[in-house]
This record gives sequence, structure tokens and C-alpha cells, in this order.
Amino acid sequence: MISIIFLWGVILFCSIPLGLFILNNLKVSFLSRSFDKFIISFWIGISIIALIQLFLSGWFVLTFWFPLAFSLISLSLIQNKQIKSELKIWWKNFFLQKSIFWGGVFLLFSSVFYMVNSPIVWDDTGGYHIGNIEWLSQYGITYGIGLIHNRLAILSSWNTVIATLNHGLFEHRVFSITNGLVLFLLLLQIVVLLKRLSSNHMKTSDSYLLIFLGSVLMISLYKKMFHSATSDIAIYFVTIFVSWIIVLLLEARKENKRAVMGIELPFLLATFAVGFKFFIVPVVVVSFVLYFFLSKSKIKPLLFSFLLGFVVLGMIASSGYKASGCFWFPVPICIEAPWSLGEQGAYLFSKEAHDATINVLERVPEDKINSISWIWYWAKATKSNFVGFILVLLSALLVLKGIMIKSEERHPAMYWLFGIGVFGISFYLLIAPEPRYIWSYLLIIPATSPMIFSVNILRKSGFGLSYLSAFISLSFSIVAFLTLSISFSLPITGSIKLFLAISLIFLEKDLNAFISNSSLFDELSSLVEECMIFDEDLINESIML
Repeated sequence: MISIIFLWGVILFCSIPLGLFILNNLKVSFLSRSFDKFIISFWIGISIIALIQLFLSGWFVLTFWFPLAFSLISLSLIQNKQIKSELKIWWKNFFLQKSIFWGGVFLLFSSVFYMVNSPIVWDDTGGYHIGNIEWLSQYGITYGIGLIHNRLAILSSWNTVIATLNHGLFEHRVFSITNGLVLFLLLLQIVVLLKRLSSNHMKTSDSYLLIFLGSVLMISLYKKMFHSATSDIAIYFVTIFVSWIIVLLLEARKENKRAVMGIELPFLLATFAVGFKFFIVPVVVVSFVLYFFLSKSKIKPLLFSFLLGFVVLGMIASSGYKASGCFWFPVPICIEAPWSLGEQGAYLFSKEAHDATINVLERVPEDKINSISWIWYWAKATKSNFVGFILVLLSALLVLKGIMIKSEERHPAMYWLFGIGVFGISFYLLIAPEPRYIWSYLLIIPATSPMIFSVNILRKSGFGLSYLSAFISLSFSIVAFLTLSISFSLPITGSIKLFLAISLIFLEKDLNAFISNSSLFDELSSLVEECMIFDEDLINESIML
């Protein structure tokens, strides 16, 4: 337990000053609250550190000297007056707010206890994550490692953070160290959001983050992903926080009615996260378009994006070239070399992954695989697929509802979030339609429900902003229902009924009428009871999957 807390402290100490240095140099003006800046500093810092380590792993073994070196860099950065001042403010705010402090202490020990007592059951961690980490910590990236097993050619900067700590007393005990830290920080973030909710300091950006974060968190906990080495966790939450930054940025521009500093931040964070996994590409594309759209000079974002993309992709390519002969395996861009998997090998790997995710459990007829009708057979194949399918339909309805909102009442970030969701879902349907890859994309549009409905229902009905918390809770319950249906294996028919019943709330123009209508409450209660009857067949199926 002490070792986990110590290593978490090392990662935070290395990451946060570096992230804060970047934010200060960008002169970001819309991260006005201290904890917001704290959490974004962490993600920027760790994504940069991980990317650098991935690049250097082609020449060096990833030992404990790496976090030591970054600790020395952090010590030098802390000497900066602005960074030192901000760190002192964060520290004081943490201890002065007793609810946050004691909540943080409780969550810290709860998270550590959870990680210590949870075995690693994630298939990919046993299949190749551990092997990749062990190889990085003992030999670095060697020529042709992908020839041993092609999955060892799938490099992730997220694993380099683990590899540098996989030594001495901590050897073979740190495979879930980074995801465990993410779990703790996410729980702390939720405590902060609930604190703002209870004190009526909740903004639309906070409600969006609470719904989005809570939903993806529940799925990740159910899937037991935090006690694993999967980089999917990093991609989930980078997507969440980049989209949240977009909301904060555009809210600030609307409130101030002038340009704000730091418009390149969403694109910067998303691009650094490419090292974790290439599945962040839809977020990179949308955040670049936003950066280009907001910039007064169109040449600057083009040059900045080109240089940043060239550096990031070049750093990844140098390691990929050595591991498999392919620059970004499994992208089929390879060279001819004795250790190369070749373009054909990369293509076959991608095609096999695509076909396997479409024809899950071989439940899609062969004659339907190459037609659009595979989607229906895919949706029926597993419970996870069905919930993903429902989320896609819900997203489509919410997009239509968002389009119908009058232009003066639209939230400025709404369409950008729609863009990430639509592009992300479309991207995955073409590449590999596996729900575990796209939970963040599936849930991003449902998480925008406060942006779509709060103005139209709450404010027009005469309710004050104090009732916004009730609406946020209601929005969260709808999204949470869809995610928890996986966890509790609810019967599909009952699940649909419950979803439709809860959706009636959104259709009620007069909320007083809904509240006073006891029959609706009775119906909803009976549906809840019906849906909580466990389906043993579905439970067994979910366990097998």
C-alpha cells in the first residue's frame, strides 16, 4: 500500500510541474479554478513524459533513472515563481476545504485498497501488455520484436511509464500503477464536482463532465479495466478532458465576448495522447478544426499543427520502425527490412481485427459482413454491443434535438462535441467496431444533454438555476441506466421500457405536471422493479465475454 502511494506521488511530481509549465507558457486564461488546472496539468505532463520515454526506448532501457531525471526537471521548474505560487495555492485550497481534504484521503486509501485486492483479469494485459512492459524495462525496443508476436509491435507510450517503475522492490508489481492513479484522480474529480453542485457553483461544463466522467467510470470499473495495463483507460479520459476543455474554452469566449488565450490547448493535449493509442485520432482532427476556426491568423495553426504532428509522429515512428519495420503498426506503412512485418502483415492484422469485431462470436452471416446489414446482427450479438447500439440511436436523437434549438439558445460547444462523437463512432465502425474501444465516443453526445435541455426546459418553465442540479441528476440517471444495464445484465425488454419511461421526463413541457402526476411515478417504480429481475442467461453470457 505504501509503495503504491509512493509511486503515485512520483508520477504526479514528475507530471504536474511540467504540465503547469506548458499551461503557463500558453497563457491559458479559461482554466480559472485551481482543480481544473491541476487535472489538466497532470494529463499534459504525463502524455509528454510518456511520449519522450517511448522515443528514447529505441536507444535505452527504461529504468528508474527516467523518473529520477524527470523529478530533477520538476524540481527546477518548481523554482519558477509563478509555478511555485500556484502549487502553494493548490496545497492550501486542498487543506482548507475539509470536505475535499478528507474526501481525498478516504478516496486515496479506498483506491489503493481496491487496486491491492483486485487481480488483473484483462485479457490483453496477460496477452501482450505485460510482455511489452517487461521487454521495455529489461531491453528497451529491439529490432524485430514484432516477429516474436505481432501484438508486441503495438507500442503505447502509456506502457513506458509502467516500465520505468518496474524495477527493484517494485518489479512485477506495477502493471496497473498508472490506471490505478487515474482511478484515484477521477474519483477526486467527482468529489470536487459534487462539492460545486451542493454549493450551487455548478456550471454547464461541470454538469457535462460529471455525466460523461461518471458514465465512463462505471463501465471501466465494471470491466475491471483499472487494474490492468490497458491504454484504453488513457484514451477514454483524454477524450473526456479534451472535450471538457473545449466546453470551458467556448464558455469563456461567450462570457467574455472576446478572444481568450490558450485556444491550441485541446489540440495540443489530443496530439500528445496519440502516443497512448492511435484511436484518439478523431479527437485530434476535431480539435485541430476548432483551433483553426478560432485563430485569427490561419497560417499559425497550420504551421503549429504541422510541426507538432511531425514531431509526435516522428517520435512514434522511430520506435515503430525498430520494433516491426512499420512506422505506426498496424498502419500498413512499412519498409523492406529483415526484421519487418511488411505492409501485407500489417494489413492482414488490421483486417483480422476488423472482421473479428464485426463477426463477434460468429453471429453475423457471411453474406452480410460486406453489407450495411451487419450492424443489426452485430448489435444483437452481445449485451455490450446492444447497449452501444442504443447509445448510437440516442445520440442520433440528441443531435436532431440539438439542431432544432434556436441559434441564440445553443451552447457554443454543442456542435463540436457532436462532431467528436459522430466522427469517433464512424471511425470505429470502419476500423474495428468493438465497444470497449469507443465507450468515450458512444457516451459523449448523451453527456451533452444539459446543453440541449437545460435552457429549454428549466429556464423556460420558470425554474431557477437552483433546479439545475435536479436536472443534471436526471440526465445522469438516463446515461447511467444505459451503462449500468451492462453491469447488472438487465433484461433487454425491461431495459427498453425503463429507458422509454425515463425519456418521458424530457418530453414533458411542464415539469410541475410530471411531478404532480403520481401515476407516472407509480409506473416508473413498477418498471424499475421489473428491470431489476436478473436474467441468469445474460449474466452467464456477460461473464463468458
